[in-house]
Amino acid sequence: MELPDLSLGWLVFLVLFVGAAGAAGYLVLQEMRSSREKDIVLKQAGKEVDTSPPAREIEDYEEKRSALFQQLLVQQRVTEADEDLGEGQPPCKSWQRQLLQPEEKKALKLLLMRRALANTPRWFVLSGEANAKYRLYRNGLLTETAWSEFQAVQEELNEELQYIKLEAECMEEGWGDKVLKDTVMLFKLSEAQKERNKVMGAEQKRQEKEKERQERDKERQQEEKETRAEKFREQLLKEADQNKPVQRKVVVLYVWQAVGHRQRLRVRFEGHGWSSAAAPAAFDLRLCGRFQKGPHEMWSYTERGLSVFVVFVCYGRRHRARAAAAVAVAAGGKCPHTWGVGLKASHVPVQCTFGTVASAAAQFQRFEAGLLTAAVLLRERRHSTRACCGHRTSAYRPSNAHY
Repeated sequence: MELPDLSLGWLVFLVLFVGAAGAAGYLVLQEMRSSREKDIVLKQAGKEVDTSPPAREIEDYEEKRSALFQQLLVQQRVTEADEDLGEGQPPCKSWQRQLLQPEEKKALKLLLMRRALANTPRWFVLSGEANAKYRLYRNGLLTETAWSEFQAVQEELNEELQYIKLEAECMEEGWGDKVLKDTVMLFKLSEAQKERNKVMGAEQKRQEKEKERQERDKERQQEEKETRAEKFREQLLKEADQNKPVQRKVVVLYVWQAVGHRQRLRVRFEGHGWSSAAAPAAFDLRLCGRFQKGPHEMWSYTERGLSVFVVFVCYGRRHRARAAAAVAVAAGGKCPHTWGVGLKASHVPVQCTFGTVASAAAQFQRFEAGLLTAAVLLRERRHSTRACCGHRTSAYRPSNAHY
């Protein structure tokens, strides 16, 4: 008996506890909902809106209306009592509909439309704020004075709209019922146009920014391209400097005898033109026989190092020139395969090419010694030829073993 009684007590306690917890949760949810609703109402009511009447549009319309009436009054077509409709008097009896010219009526209707259009925004605002204000006033969150002021603004707006409808009906039959609808439609079209202009302005700004960004990207890409090209050019120049051969110099020597004067030579350095200098001691030779100056445009080209092109000139004595050329070849020179091609028969060219500029000095001294020996051989050969009763023999060609 005790166990069932104990179980029943715990069951009752559990049911009561669940019910109390549910009631507490419900109250909390209701409080949260009420608080959230109150915040929304306060936020809506706290918005600063301009509900003042459009004084400029009202003044413009009233001035035009008064001016037209005064004009009719001067013409004695109306009396001062006819300015406003009397009580119970129909709009068709108004002076606006009966006496105004079409141009005057059109101008007055335009000003009335502007007046109605200027009142439309505050009509939308007051219509939207009415429910929020009333809920605040009902919940005690809005004072009696504030609520009275809001009601006064609503009443003033209603009177303004009724006056606009009456004036419209006085000017044109049936327009009083449509003037506010037309005004609302124009207002919505105007707001839609403003929104479109705003969107178009934002889109135009976005396009301008996008265009500026593309131009900046284009300039940046161009700069990067130029930078890469400059780096590539510098790299090519660097590689070219690393693989660049030794500075090439081409020297052309024309050897001839100037009687009574020191032997002269002409030297041409590549890129520096022609220059004249006194021959070194090894070239200070007194070659026998008649010599003439060689060609003016003989030159030699080498891809690396120093190249010396010597033209031995021996007028009428080719064997002597060949003997000197043989000595020059033995001294390190190189003779072309075809002797004297393009030259006179007495001109024997010999080219001596050295490996590098650094080693050119020593090799050039060796070549100078060979040339000096060739000159001596030429002189000795001349004497031996004369000793044989003027009979000429073949040119003497020393072997390379002597040098």
